[in-house]
Amino acid sequence: MAAYVRKIMIHVHADGFRRRTVREWFTSRLPETAIADQTAHVEHRGALIDALARLPLRQRSAVVLRYFEDMTPAQIAAALGTRESTVRSQITRGLAGLRDDGVLAALAGHPQEARTHPSDSVALKGMPR
Repeated sequence: MAAYVRKIMIHVHADGFRRRTVREWFTSRLPETAIADQTAHVEHRGALIDALARLPLRQRSAVVLRYFEDMTPAQIAAALGTRESTVRSQITRGLAGLRDDGVLAALAGHPQEARTHPSDSVALKGMPR
């Protein structure tokens, strides 16, 4: 019985010694670099998804396939069963709709331009957005 207790005491002492051993090297630089807070990106992504949902179906499909799925206009035309020129015009109109969306403009820090008539957009084309 004394040999059994002695062996237990030796193992407990050895375990305690192993725990005290430092397994890390101390350096003057931090091991991890600080990263910026990414929560704003989640909010912006949610606003973008909402703005995409407000686009008409064909425009939304063309924009998502072009910029989220990285498809060419020819690939999009084949997938949607339409002509390539139609796809390009749908993408152009969809992007214009996203630019004119008030929520996205506010998130980007640009004030919404006041447009009263579609012909007013011709006069505003040269202005920065």
